[in-house]
Amino acid sequence: MPKIDTSSWGEFRIGDYFKVEYGKFRPKEELGKGDFNYVTTSGFNNGITDKIDKADHIGNCITVASDGEMGVSFYQEKPFATSNIVSTLTPFETTPLNKYIAQFICSIIYQCRHVFSWEGYKMSVGRVRNLVVKLPIDSNGNPDWQYMEEYMKNIESKVKRKIDMLIQILD
Repeated sequence: MPKIDTSSWGEFRIGDYFKVEYGKFRPKEELGKGDFNYVTTSGFNNGITDKIDKADHIGNCITVASDGEMGVSFYQEKPFATSNIVSTLTPFETTPLNKYIAQFICSIIYQCRHVFSWEGYKMSVGRVRNLVVKLPIDSNGNPDWQYMEEYMKNIESKVKRKIDMLIQILD
């Protein structure tokens, strides 16, 4: 896939588009089994490491690991809970968010992780809130949410075609 030309992109502060907060600390023995995803700092399975009985967030959010697999970011579509070392980015009413836009933003945030790990800092809530990222801009100088969505839909379509081809070969 060709490299994206980011030379005309703008810089945007995460905290201007998302409410950024930590999850709650829960002793392991107090995690009741249930139907809600429990997101920790794992870099696999969308960060989900368990199913518990209470959700802290309504869904349609991004989670960012502050430690462990620091910087790994995932879209959480359904209600969920997090450990206390995961930042949750809940979009403000003026910030459109769906799985495609979230996937785009998650990849941008993940690319910023080296700044924190190299300097020995963790991605605390304050640092995530103040993180400045480069995003495509629309004609008004705002983040181009439509471009982000279309770009990720295009990638998904290409990947689906390749998977379908592989399935045909294997059949």
